[in-house]
Amino acid sequence: MPSNIQKQFALSLNYCGRILEVEGKHVWGTSGFVDEQGRVHVYFSNWSMDDARASWVISCKVNYAIAESLDSEFVDQGTVLEGAGGDCWDAWSIHNPCVHKVGDKYVMLYMGSNGNSFELTKRDLNQMILVCENEGTFNPPNERTSNMSEDEKHRVELAWDSYTKVVESKRIGMAIADKPSGPFVRIGDTPLIDTGLPGEWDDLVTSNPAFCVAPNGQFYLYYKAWNKKSWQEKHGNRKYGVAVSDTLEGPYIKSDANPIVDFEPMGEHCQLEDATVFYLNDQFHMVARDMGLQDHVRGIIMSSIDGITFNDPELAFHGVSQYSDETIVELKDMARSGNYERPQIIKDLDGAPVALICASTGGKYGTSSPVLFKIDESKLK
Repeated sequence: MPSNIQKQFALSLNYCGRILEVEGKHVWGTSGFVDEQGRVHVYFSNWSMDDARASWVISCKVNYAIAESLDSEFVDQGTVLEGAGGDCWDAWSIHNPCVHKVGDKYVMLYMGSNGNSFELTKRDLNQMILVCENEGTFNPPNERTSNMSEDEKHRVELAWDSYTKVVESKRIGMAIADKPSGPFVRIGDTPLIDTGLPGEWDDLVTSNPAFCVAPNGQFYLYYKAWNKKSWQEKHGNRKYGVAVSDTLEGPYIKSDANPIVDFEPMGEHCQLEDATVFYLNDQFHMVARDMGLQDHVRGIIMSSIDGITFNDPELAFHGVSQYSDETIVELKDMARSGNYERPQIIKDLDGAPVALICASTGGKYGTSSPVLFKIDESKLK
């Protein structure tokens, strides 16, 4: 049976419009919190338009911005976390931050990547993919490459294969700061959530973290994953698992119930991603992007008593056209038009949701930027 919050969540959203539109930048996953003075702190993944659109996994950084309130302008304060470089597991890209205030600490979960295992530099791969994107050839090898010269075919296949290897390097890390502005210090020199053993559901990738402090004080870290088998057969089936720790910095122990959210039995291409989790009215609530259950445009919300067994999904939010009359921008090789993605709940000091921020292509620069919805808390009680 749906919880009251599931029934009311979509009705509680009040569309406010775009924030953090940065000329020359793609801005994507945005997460944050409200402080004691009512100021809103957010952390957003971004990469240059001079790079490939696929560079979210190659050269993305996380910047920090602050606003006096949800109604005020967000002012960019600069980069607070970027690729560690060298041979680090997160040497290249830092993407899709999930940031919370926990006690007197500021905690960032993130997805990191590393492409150091092959001969191309970040710059070389960026430029190679950018050329392919502009000519419409950045896709898995197919019948189009069969008509190319050997040199062209090699270039296109190298770009796609190298990009795929970087995607396969995605893992989850944690960084902690004493102030909202940082510096954020990485925890450990290995991923916080690594892949599973060969043959397990999460043996290829861990990504897109969500975080929630349970009533008993334990820390729940939710993560997206898929395995090598599904990746090779159908480009992956995205599912969610959870890992739990008694201490903030871990270790986080994966649940025996994983994957805790798995839509594959409902259809071959039914999946989800971009979860965010909050605790309210004695239940955990997960908001995520739908990927084939209803469609690929809307969001879903599920509820759980224990944070592990979630009920059937309900509608969390609609697509762009239901809230805005802005022109839908079609970005070549970035099939995101009309969607709201990477939903993130902004909470107040009591943990109650006060806003939803999603990423969406479009805006005044024709790139991508966050969209803000205020949440009418009275409808969730």
